[in-house]
Amino acid sequence: MKENRSIEDKINDALNSIDNIDRATPVPFFYTRLMARMNREDTSWGKVTSFVARPVVAFATILLVIFINVFAVYNSNTNISSNSTDKTELAAVDEYSQISADNSSIYDIENTKP
Repeated sequence: MKENRSIEDKINDALNSIDNIDRATPVPFFYTRLMARMNREDTSWGKVTSFVARPVVAFATILLVIFINVFAVYNSNTNISSNSTDKTELAAVDEYSQISADNSSIYDIENTKP
């Protein structure tokens, strides 16, 4: 019975705690600021800047720039190595043509008449 009494006291305390509650009031000029925001005309530049200013878009743009730079550096290194192999192959072809100097070709035109 003592437990029932304590529970009833707790219920009465909870119900009595809302007796002095007042209605919530907004901060000053809340309605004016709300109406100004609702009536504000969004320009196209405002929409673009709000879209670009999103963290996801900014982060994706940074990653794209880094990816393009890495790709460009990787391709420039492969081009340099392929150019050096081309030069090596050309040097080997030149050496081979010098070794077989005894053979004449169509392009070796000799002037037989003085």
